[in-house]
Amino acid sequence: MKILLINFQRTGDIFQSFQIIFALKRKYPESKISYLTNSVHAGALDIVASYLDKVYSADYMFIFDNLYGKKLVKNFLYLKNLTENIKKENFDLIVNLNFSKLSAIFTSILKGKIKEGAILLNSHFITIENKVLNVLYENMESPDFTTNIVEVYLKALNLNYAKPLLFPPEKREKIEKIILHPGASREEKKWGIENFVNLSVLLKKEIIITGSIRERDENARLEERLIEKKIKVTNLTGKTDLKGLTELFREVDLIISGDTSIVHIAALTPVKSITVFLGNAYHFHTYPYCNGKIIIFPNISCYPCAADFNCKHMTCKAKITPELVFKAVQGEKENNIAETFLTNDGFVSI
Repeated sequence: MKILLINFQRTGDIFQSFQIIFALKRKYPESKISYLTNSVHAGALDIVASYLDKVYSADYMFIFDNLYGKKLVKNFLYLKNLTENIKKENFDLIVNLNFSKLSAIFTSILKGKIKEGAILLNSHFITIENKVLNVLYENMESPDFTTNIVEVYLKALNLNYAKPLLFPPEKREKIEKIILHPGASREEKKWGIENFVNLSVLLKKEIIITGSIRERDENARLEERLIEKKIKVTNLTGKTDLKGLTELFREVDLIISGDTSIVHIAALTPVKSITVFLGNAYHFHTYPYCNGKIIIFPNISCYPCAADFNCKHMTCKAKITPELVFKAVQGEKENNIAETFLTNDGFVSI
């Protein structure tokens, strides 16, 4: 069985889709799974390279930078060459894992006996025949839709959770070494440097700071503040690739971050994690899809806010204090601290 997954979304969404790859391999052990994504995110698939037959990447920026005038011909030739190579595969199943027009276009024109997810019928109309995925599409931004996105796709494809781990668990009695990952894709999803500083003072543990190169300046300020507080700290911002990051997880006892990609990598490992959800990062939709991870969210009426809402107050940040996160580290419970767990049907809940 030949399967193609299509996903042009952010890195965190790519990591979340790994759960679907594992579940497909569990149900179809002899299947050959290929993946089509944005060239910027293709490297994220290195973690699951052993599960994939082929990785196809489309230069997202090239496509959108060449939509007009004489450049349009260049764009056409690029897309023609890319799609012709993929069309040779004749897939048994094509699954579109997001709802962008570009992913819908690829889903429409590539050859597949069965296609699941968004398909573009014309320049303005996206259709989704799968009823489960249609519910997701209609309710993605709704706080009343309280189902994890991974679980929706598993149910839509009639798959069971595969319980994957990149390395086996080790029994650890104490928390001694902690990763702090302050960065996030949007400003309103960041908990704030001073909150991480004050939490570190409470923790009194060795700290490792992680993040991408674009977060270098911000994380350097965190490092400086921790040194001022006499806290042992190592700043690995921009210094670890994905393989190095997963190996680092073997050495640490806990990861604390906002809702960002590192959470979904940690979901593939036994390492403990605490995720702080703020702004439009809705914990029900994107909590780490695995067992035993802690999530903290603001218990206020305006959470989660709309994706395009520019909040001047950020009341949610004030509700998640360093003291509250410290309680979570110690295993204490509050009405806005929850833990993921496996239910009897094999799916994750909180």
